[in-house]
Amino acid sequence: MRNVIACVRMSPSARVIRNKLIHLEGLNDSCYTVDLRVIRARIRTKMKEMYMFRLILVRFDQDSGRFEDEEFNKFCAEQNIVRIEKEFINSNGEIYYSFFIEYHSRKAGYEKPDMAKLSEREQEQYNRLRDWRNELAANEGIPAYIIMYNSQIYEIVKRQPVAKADFAAIKGMKGKADKYGEQIIKLLQETDNDHEE
Repeated sequence: MRNVIACVRMSPSARVIRNKLIHLEGLNDSCYTVDLRVIRARIRTKMKEMYMFRLILVRFDQDSGRFEDEEFNKFCAEQNIVRIEKEFINSNGEIYYSFFIEYHSRKAGYEKPDMAKLSEREQEQYNRLRDWRNELAANEGIPAYIIMYNSQIYEIVKRQPVAKADFAAIKGMKGKADKYGEQIIKLLQETDNDHEE
């Protein structure tokens, strides 16, 4: 039997972190509630084992009629984002978006793409993938770099993945292969066919 510390009331951030912990640790009993200190300690342990995680709550300011997303945008611009899960929260009339962010520290760095090293075919693939990413980001209402960095597009056209497993060799793309892998491979092949014609 698990040692569980009950919380009578949980803040929006506590609920989100608790739910993520349940997901990460494979718990399936939704009745468990865990003290926030315990949750944070376990999340820190998970952070050492996998990617880094950050939870950001973006509050809707009813006076200005906009979300206070400056912290979220600044964080995403400064880190290498792997994946973002978004959740809508309405807590006693206060409206939030919670963003659970999986990321690599920007300290690891990505090399700036050297377009001169790409062949004509690879440049066509790069441009098509970049246009596709920008359109997808616009449709989802998120910055393009959250989906893929230009440096990741560059690595994709250099490595020419033909299966989802191939994305594991590209920094920051392993976790995105399930969501975008098939579309990327299809675009690479379509550009290849167009180039040959």
